[in-house]
Amino acid sequence: MSTLPSEIEVRDEFDGRRYLLPSRRESPARWGTAMLLVVIGVMDTIVVTGILLLVLGTAGSGSPNSNVSPGLIAAIIGAVALGGLALVVFGLWIGGARTEIELGPNELRSRTCLGPLTITRTRSLTDIAGLSLARDRIRGANIPGGLESPDFLALRAEGDAGRPTLLAAGYHRRILAPLAAELAARMGVEGPGDSPSV
Repeated sequence: MSTLPSEIEVRDEFDGRRYLLPSRRESPARWGTAMLLVVIGVMDTIVVTGILLLVLGTAGSGSPNSNVSPGLIAAIIGAVALGGLALVVFGLWIGGARTEIELGPNELRSRTCLGPLTITRTRSLTDIAGLSLARDRIRGANIPGGLESPDFLALRAEGDAGRPTLLAAGYHRRILAPLAAELAARMGVEGPGDSPSV
């Protein structure tokens, strides 16, 4: 009988076990940051592109005071639109991406996915000394210390050498603590204990 929460889908495969975590919409800090980035990205694209289209219309009208090349304006509009789109995608990534963790015979692999976009992190089981839980922090340019909640954590694989490998971030303690305990028991390494590291 598994002690994992029902939000985690477990799939036994021929070469290991896969844990599919839900999207990270529960975290108020992550979701708020995500929505802010999406709104800024959309507004940036709409407002700035609208202004530049107005300027392009003026430049293309053959006005004698027009010194701006329509090609330059079109390039700027494209750059602004791509910048806005990048903010939208990054915001959706922060708030809505899903993580799956795969425990294989020789390695621990974490994949964070949003549609076709995927970031994969892999660590050899021989390099893992233990698993730890840390407070999930979202850093912002105008937020001293970033946003932080003691209930939303990040799961990391710790090794004897090198930096810890981030496995999952932005999930509630009730999801990550039992997952960390099960993974640690299956790998035969030190578990995170009761409290997250700071």
